[in-house]
Amino acid sequence: MRTKLKNRIHGILDKVGIHHPFENLFSMSGMKFLKSLELDWAYQQELDDYLETMEHLNGKVKAQNRIIEKLCKESQQSKLLMTIPGIGYHNALLIASEIGEVNRFSTGAKYAGYCGLVPTVHISEKTVRYGQMSHVGNSVCRRMIRTHTKATILLLHVNPNLNFPSSHLS
Repeated sequence: MRTKLKNRIHGILDKVGIHHPFENLFSMSGMKFLKSLELDWAYQQELDDYLETMEHLNGKVKAQNRIIEKLCKESQQSKLLMTIPGIGYHNALLIASEIGEVNRFSTGAKYAGYCGLVPTVHISEKTVRYGQMSHVGNSVCRRMIRTHTKATILLLHVNPNLNFPSSHLS
């Protein structure tokens, strides 16, 4: 919804021919610029309404982010998940809620199977072939883990000496 509002604000500026010097029009200085504009009455009303709605939505998002952060700090499972490079409050809470009680998996292999992170296996009389990931299992967990694993591998490729601290456990 915020993206839609931002696009509409950009549309108003395009209609009235206003160009701005901001890389991010919705930064603090950009918002100050938008609020200082004096447009024709109809465009001004529309812009003011969009800015008011954006400020309201931004406040709601900040409030929700504080709740998510608080819940993560209270959850040992979320704290452990955040030791994985690239996993922050939102993703840790999402994965933790999808996994449920981690002790229900007797082995790591069973957890990997639950997430669909195991390869497909084709067995014939004399051969065993391993294929792509099975894509059977919890798609949310699989997507989160794959995305962050790829990001970590890319980071390590760029900087092999990178050391990831486990700062979220404190």
